[in-house]
Amino acid sequence: MCEAEGLSLSEETLLMKYFPYAINPATISRLDFLVRNLVEGESLDAGCGTGWVSCYLMEYHKRNLVQVDLSREALREAKVLFHSLNSTSCFLVKSDISELPFRDECFDNIVCFSVLEHVPSVKSVLEEFYRVSNVEGRLIVALPNKYGSYSLINDRFIPLILSIIGKKRDKNIRSYHETLQVFDWWKKEISSHGFQFRSHINIEFLQSLFVKVANILRIQRKSLWLLNLLDAKLATHLPRFFASDWIMVFEKAR
Repeated sequence: MCEAEGLSLSEETLLMKYFPYAINPATISRLDFLVRNLVEGESLDAGCGTGWVSCYLMEYHKRNLVQVDLSREALREAKVLFHSLNSTSCFLVKSDISELPFRDECFDNIVCFSVLEHVPSVKSVLEEFYRVSNVEGRLIVALPNKYGSYSLINDRFIPLILSIIGKKRDKNIRSYHETLQVFDWWKKEISSHGFQFRSHINIEFLQSLFVKVANILRIQRKSLWLLNLLDAKLATHLPRFFASDWIMVFEKAR
């Protein structure tokens, strides 16, 4: 067990919170693809959460990043993470990503992993991303597939089961995401805000299902390593409609 600031976390919870690439092959695929598509220059981790993406980039690829999140709790956790690694290149900013406190054209890369689907106004965020991006700067986003296993389980199946077994259908049982869309919708929406699509990779196929079953059976996630590795490999070869998530790379047009 790990105890930090009054919190007691299991080893698996700790790893998934701060170092998911240590036990999740699909996360390794995400990060490898991210690193290959970053350009030199200043980078922003928009919606950094616990800071695990920036942590990986700073620890293994010696990059300095500015990290932004609206949640004080997330920034606190990110600060704990970087402090534990003795990182001196940690720049944490509390801000709504739809109102970034930065000057125009100041970032060469914007990384936005599993965030856009949660924000109330995708349009406002993309306008800000365009404003703070340098010409030919990269925007790299990770997004869930509306019809992928992750969204079907978390946004449809689980709320349905909760509503069936609950005392009554509660208005508080709501979608986990604000915006769930298909690949072409996201591509068109982001492109309409001044970014040109470059490439993408499929991330995961049925891994979310494996994890839910493992949780029910109380099987540790690390025991699923080989199964999840095969799933991550398979996902890259499937039509994008079947992927659980995608990472999409855009470039700010001239």
